Amino acid sequence: MNFDDLKAQGEQLIADHKDEVIEQGKAFIEEHKDEYIEKGKEIASEKFGFGEQQ
Repeated sequence: MNFDDLKAQGEQLIADHKDEVIEQGKAFIEEHKDEYIEKGKEIASEKFGFGEQQ
């Protein structure tokens, strides 16, 4: 197997699975977005005082 063969196999692998990987990424984001939003709020509050009651 030479470089061109490996490159062609890699390109085919990407083409075959690209949509599946994108959907998995979207599902992961949807499942975890609230968690990361809350973590972001905590960090902003700690570092910059955002969201603190005055």
